[in-house]
Amino acid sequence: MPKIASIISKFDASIIEIDKSNHSQLISLNLKIKLTENCLNELRQEVKLNGFYSLKEEIYFFKKQKPYIKGRLRFYIALNAYLLEKPAGSRSKQRKYVDLQLSYIRLENCKYINFVNYYKLNETKNDKIYFLRGIDQFELYIDNSTIFEDPEFRTTRDHLASEIVANDLLTKYYTSALELLKNKNAKPTIQEVQNACCTIIPWTGTPTELIELLLSLNAKGAIADGNLSIKEIEEICINNYGVYPGNTYQIVEQIKARKSNSTKFIEKLKISLIKWLSEN
Repeated sequence: MPKIASIISKFDASIIEIDKSNHSQLISLNLKIKLTENCLNELRQEVKLNGFYSLKEEIYFFKKQKPYIKGRLRFYIALNAYLLEKPAGSRSKQRKYVDLQLSYIRLENCKYINFVNYYKLNETKNDKIYFLRGIDQFELYIDNSTIFEDPEFRTTRDHLASEIVANDLLTKYYTSALELLKNKNAKPTIQEVQNACCTIIPWTGTPTELIELLLSLNAKGAIADGNLSIKEIEEICINNYGVYPGNTYQIVEQIKARKSNSTKFIEKLKISLIKWLSEN
C-alpha cells in the first residue's frame, strides 16, 4: 500500500533527523520512542480505515512492515533501559554486563528457534497462518504486550517477528559496545539494521531465480562493473531483497550443472518482457 510505505519513509526520515541532532543518547531515544509509537498508531489507523487490497499485501505488512517499526520500538525501549541500568564500574565489569544481555537474547531466540529460522530464511509456507489476521493458533509463548492489542492490528506471529528485529538490533549494538569497551573514550553509536522491506519491493520469485538474475547482471558488468563476489551477491539478496538464499555457492553450482537451459529464468524474463511490450 503506497500510504503505508509513505508513513514508514517519513518515519525513517524523522529518525535520521534525530540522529543528526546534538541531543544526548537518552533524549534521542525518548524522542525515537515517541516517534515510533506515533508511527505505529498511524499505521493502525491506516489499516483499520483502508485495509488491504490482497492477502499478499496483508502478509507483507504483518511479516515485514509492522515488525520493522514495532521491532525498533522494542529496541529503543530496551536500549533506554540498558543505558539507565548498566554498571559504572570497570570496563571488565561492563563487558560482563553486556555479555549477560547477549546471553538473554540468545535464550529468547532459543525459545522459538524454529520460527526464528523460518523468519530469517524468509520461508513462506506458513505465512497465511502466521501473518493473516483472524487465524487462531495455540501459542506456546505468549507476549503480554499483545494481550490487549487491537485484534485488527495483530496476527499470531507478527509480535515474534518484531522481537527478532529488535534482538538483531540489540545484538549489533551490544557487539559494538563490547568492541568499543576496549577503547576507554569510545561510545557505541545506535546503529540500526537496514530492513529491505522499506527500501524496495520484496522479491517474490525463488532464491535461485534471484541468484541467476544477479549473476547475469554481474556477468554483463551491469552492476559494480561485474566485480561482485558470490558473497557480495548473497549480501544483496539479504539486504536489498529480504531473501536469505542459504548456501549461495551451492545454488551457483546447481545453476552451472543444469544439463539444458542453464539460464531458464533469464529466458522466462525475456518471454515475459516481449509479451508485456506487445500488450502495452
